[in-house]
Amino acid sequence: MGRSILKNNKAAILIEILIAIGILIIMSSMVANTSATMISSSSESEKRLQAGALAQEGIEAVRTIRDYQWGAVTAGNHGLHNENRYWEFSGTSETIGIFTREITITNVDLDTKDITVAVRWDQKSLSLSLRLTNWK
Repeated sequence: MGRSILKNNKAAILIEILIAIGILIIMSSMVANTSATMISSSSESEKRLQAGALAQEGIEAVRTIRDYQWGAVTAGNHGLHNENRYWEFSGTSETIGIFTREITITNVDLDTKDITVAVRWDQKSLSLSLRLTNWK
């Protein structure tokens, strides 16, 4: 009878070890999955932050162009070009790394224009808008 109890204890211990290993494997996979999700989310947040900075830069560039040459702020789609430390419109959009920035200008009246700066990447987009007037 002593051997039977000893065999039962060994079997119970073996079953407990197998259950503990199973729980450890499940928890490890959950931690790995959570880590991968956090890394992916962090990468997306970084891209959205970069897109926001490019959109804001576009807004500021259009304001600068307005300040020194209102006549250059024409209706249509534009890209930007910074030459000799001055912003200019160039083409219909521009590509910066994985991002494409497009500035759309719509005439409201002679001295007022609606501006939208759209930044696209990885089938996502972000846009900022404002209304500019010829204050001079």
